[in-house]
Amino acid sequence: MIKITIDTNILSKQKLLDLCKRMGFCVFVVTVTEREIDGTSFQDIVKKLDRILEIGVWGESSWGKFVWADDSEAKDLEKILGVISNKSFPVPGKRDNLSKGQRKQLRDAMVLLAHTRNKRDIFVSNDETAFIRYGRREQLEKMFKIKIMNENDFIKEY
Repeated sequence: MIKITIDTNILSKQKLLDLCKRMGFCVFVVTVTEREIDGTSFQDIVKKLDRILEIGVWGESSWGKFVWADDSEAKDLEKILGVISNKSFPVPGKRDNLSKGQRKQLRDAMVLLAHTRNKRDIFVSNDETAFIRYGRREQLEKMFKIKIMNENDFIKEY
């Protein structure tokens, strides 16, 4: 069975979710997504999907909804942040006052790390800036031996 992780921006894409169900794919969301959609109509969709726990990030993760990272996972988070921020993300210890954009990059990295650490097959996101453009897809796919697709690519292939 193919295991799909969907990014928060895919929740409104019923066509993709229906395709996954029809194909027998197992669709997961990361606990980061649950926080991002709190109080929205997407909560009902997420309740029907399997969840992957994020790694704990101080000031970001909800107690009881994360796993502790080992050293290699912490390094992987930094690698992902380096790619999606073009190496401009603040270093550990200098992250007390992240901008809204940096907070989004951190959450993006947490979602992708949860996908990689749980050995899922395909990560589907329409966040072209974080995961696809500027050679980022190729870098991340090579770095973590994963497949990253946007909604249109996924629907065309499956």
